[in-house]
Amino acid sequence: MKVLAVTGGIGSGKSFITQIFAALGVPVYDADSRTKLLYDTDECLKNALVELFSDEILAQDGRIDRKRLASIVFNDAAALMGLEQRVFPAVLKDIDRWVDECSHRDSSSGFVVVESAIITEKEIFEGVADRILTVTSPLEIRISRVLSRDKTDRESVMARINSQCSDESRVNKSHYVVISDCQRAVLPQVVTIFNEMNNL
Repeated sequence: MKVLAVTGGIGSGKSFITQIFAALGVPVYDADSRTKLLYDTDECLKNALVELFSDEILAQDGRIDRKRLASIVFNDAAALMGLEQRVFPAVLKDIDRWVDECSHRDSSSGFVVVESAIITEKEIFEGVADRILTVTSPLEIRISRVLSRDKTDRESVMARINSQCSDESRVNKSHYVVISDCQRAVLPQVVTIFNEMNNL
C-alpha cells in the first residue's frame, strides 16, 4: 500500500486537501488527532511519560492532562526532546499498524494519506511515505484562516508560524505541491496527484 504524506504549515489548508482525498475514497490518517488518542489509549506511552515527568501530568481520571504536559515542555527544550523521544515512536508504530490494516481492507484507492505537519522535519518519520505533498498558501491567507478558526490574536499566530519550518524547506523535500491561494482551484491539483498516486 503506497503512502502519500500531506504536510504544510499552520493555516496552509492541508486539512481541506486531505478532506478532498477522503471524498475521493482515500483512507486518511490525521496524525494530530491520532496522537491525542494515543495519549488516552496507549498504556506504554502513558507509563513512559509518567516515568519521565511524574504523575503530576495525570488528570483526576488517570488520563494524561495534555494541557499540563504542554505547560511543562513549553520553553523547555530538554523536556520537549524527552517528550518527542517517547511520543514519536508510538506515533510511528500507530501509522505502521494503520497502513497495514488499510492494506487488508477493500478500497477503491491504491494508496493512503498520512496528514502531518512535522513529517518532513523529524528524522524518525523518514521513509514512512512513498511520496510527499506540501500544501502552500500566502502568509496573509494563512494568518486570516487561523484567526477565524482559533479565535486568537495575530501575534500568537505569527509565533506559531515562526516556530515551524519554512514552506521552502518542506517543498524541497516534496514530490508534489498544492497551492491554496484562493485564486487557483485546488480540486484539479488534487485530482492530478490522486491519479498519479494510483498509477505508481
